[in-house]
Amino acid sequence: MRKTLLIVSVFLPGRLRLLLLRSLGCKVSLKAKLAPFSIILVQDLCIEANARIESFTIVAGLKALEMGPSSSISRFRYISGRGNLKMKNRAFIGSRCILNTNCGDIQLGEYSALSPRSTVVTHGTFLPVTHGYSFKNQGVSIGSYTWIMQNTSIGPGVKIGSNTIVLPGSIVVKQVKDDTVVYDTPVDRKTFPMG
Repeated sequence: MRKTLLIVSVFLPGRLRLLLLRSLGCKVSLKAKLAPFSIILVQDLCIEANARIESFTIVAGLKALEMGPSSSISRFRYISGRGNLKMKNRAFIGSRCILNTNCGDIQLGEYSALSPRSTVVTHGTFLPVTHGYSFKNQGVSIGSYTWIMQNTSIGPGVKIGSNTIVLPGSIVVKQVKDDTVVYDTPVDRKTFPMG
């Protein structure tokens, strides 16, 4: 019944939708903004004041979605898995991003941004470990005041520090320290001090 009501809420105007979600036990501020045609099918939903989810966004299967004040999920994105997505104050996920929480949680710190067409995964390869393929299933953590620029891919278990910029087209598979500018590939990393 709850899932059916969540699906029906997709077509409701913002204020009415917020009231329905609250009646279903979701912790949703009446000052949040949920655009029509955004699909949110999660077990635990917590959206604080001025947080926003734009149209044509799918958030499905998560245990919990927590959006801090003024955080935002832009249009045309797909967020799935069985883990949690936690966004702190003013965190932003840009358009056409894909996030998968199947094997761990994804956390974005304050004022952090995932630019358009970026990908974050928490699971390793589907190839058999018994044949020597590496296997890593862990969550991803992005620090505060961090900008992940467009077309960046972030692999499982990666921790990106605070006050960091990851340049476009990077493939991040290792930890990134605080206060750096990084261009990353699986075989080579170029870092520069911030400022």
